[in-house]
Amino acid sequence: MNIINNIGVKTLFSLVCVLFYLAFSQNLMAKETPLDTSMLGLNDIAYLWPIPKTRNDVDALIDAEFPISNGEILSQNTFNKIINFAESKVNGVDEAGNDIKISFVSGAGIFENQLKVRKNWKLVGFRVDPSAPSTSSNVISQMGSIPQIRLILQPVTVNDTGEVTIHDYTVHLPFNFVLNAQPPFSPDKAAFTNILKDLLSLKASLLSIPNSESMDGPLKVNNNLSNPTFSNKVATFLHDNLSDNRLILIAFMGIAKSDQWVFFDFNLMSDNSSSPNSQLLHVKPGTINGFVGNRIGNQINDNFNKCKGISTAVLFDSNIQSRLDSKVECLDSAKSAITTPLIKDIPNIIANPSLSNVLNTDCVSCHTESTRRSLLDLTDVDTYRFQLPALEPFVLSEFLPKDKWNVRNFGWFTKDVLTNPKAIISSRTANETASSLEFIKNNYPN
Repeated sequence: MNIINNIGVKTLFSLVCVLFYLAFSQNLMAKETPLDTSMLGLNDIAYLWPIPKTRNDVDALIDAEFPISNGEILSQNTFNKIINFAESKVNGVDEAGNDIKISFVSGAGIFENQLKVRKNWKLVGFRVDPSAPSTSSNVISQMGSIPQIRLILQPVTVNDTGEVTIHDYTVHLPFNFVLNAQPPFSPDKAAFTNILKDLLSLKASLLSIPNSESMDGPLKVNNNLSNPTFSNKVATFLHDNLSDNRLILIAFMGIAKSDQWVFFDFNLMSDNSSSPNSQLLHVKPGTINGFVGNRIGNQINDNFNKCKGISTAVLFDSNIQSRLDSKVECLDSAKSAITTPLIKDIPNIIANPSLSNVLNTDCVSCHTESTRRSLLDLTDVDTYRFQLPALEPFVLSEFLPKDKWNVRNFGWFTKDVLTNPKAIISSRTANETASSLEFIKNNYPN
């Protein structure tokens, strides 16, 4: 009896299959491209779409109804909850103590109800963050690390004549990749490694697309997203890596009047029945300066030298120009002696991700540090400025916000429906992106 009869034909076939699988898998492992994160640049982890000019441009954009692995970017149920919550429960308080409500009647009533249509909310950009709320080792030791893909959506409408209007509202959707639900958070490194692999593949795919634009260097608009071949690849990346169970906390910014913006957070895991944590920015029309309606300052932790109060609120005071070289006032007078920053240093402190984060800094400050720096002529102030020489400059200066009405961090800005919109990237966003890229290269190497 030969060996085939001894072990049986089926058994032999199974053995051959196993051996083939092992040889094949080892061959695949040998050929698998290593994770070379040194190839990633700033624009490979931060995508900003070109501004749409026509109806076709708008129709080509990813919207809130876009399907992801087990749902949609923003389900109709969640969208309805946010809109209803914004209208019924959220308010800011102005200087006179008046409640200020978000209004969805944009453009003097011309666009009434269109801002409540989910499909009109378009993806303007996204950022990949390896460690929220901060890449700082001090914060990670306390809070852990939350890798995120953070989507930014704004409403865009097209009228009967084909005119495109971008509205000054925003919803920010951070999708989390963690292994546990309570701090300190443990990052899902396997899932995030796959995200990085996909980002590297996206970067490599540009080499095969004719007339593609190099995205090396400072942050800017990714004009390659106008090419359907590349934009479809990016859409696939989002579809494959996002799932609705990874979305917990939503940030929203809406307009009450032409010179009032209200910011709030919405927690999908609670009923949000308590008083919302909202903040108001009110810029007085016709003046350079204005005021922050409710100067909440820091809510949870100190963000500098154990001294509360580092925010841009003071930079809206009418007489602030004469006080820029004064020390920042401390709520605890005993700490004033050790507090060294000057008022003019505040924008740099707010924009520095190693000093400020969502745990110790209010939304208004993060969304106004760049414009305050520009309008108060503080662009040459270097103290506390975030620096990473190997990656500088982080952003092309043409994208920095300079208009007093501009509260964009990463998106499209238009002062009113008659002006041409601009793509915006703030100093804070650029610094965060640089910090994220450095963290990726240090913690997710080959």
